[in-house]
Amino acid sequence: MSTTAIDQSAISYQEKWLKQSLLLYKASPGISYLFLIATAVHHIFDKEGSCNGSRCTFWQHQAVTSFAQSGIMTLVYWVVLLALQVVYLLSLWSTEMVYYTVAVKLSAHYIASNLLLVAFMHLWVRQDF
Repeated sequence: MSTTAIDQSAISYQEKWLKQSLLLYKASPGISYLFLIATAVHHIFDKEGSCNGSRCTFWQHQAVTSFAQSGIMTLVYWVVLLALQVVYLLSLWSTEMVYYTVAVKLSAHYIASNLLLVAFMHLWVRQDF
């Protein structure tokens, strides 16, 4: 078998693999983003009891001191973070190859980041730190 035949079979295998995995790379960040949004909305608005024990909403865990973080700054941080992720998700469906290639290469990092943020929210609301 010549080297060109080996190269051609490797290229065709890689193209087949890319077609199968690119859909996964496009869908998974969106799914993890929706999971993050659903978790955030649940922990912001769900009032299970009146903050007795370890079940409070996200905003009820902050003690009022002179060094406490401002709720407005926290809200701005989350809005900017989630808005930038929307820009990233739109670049996954871009027709320009440069943006698309970078977005696909960063896909696993965004999935991991979203899942770690969900874990952080669960631990924070349940006071497991």
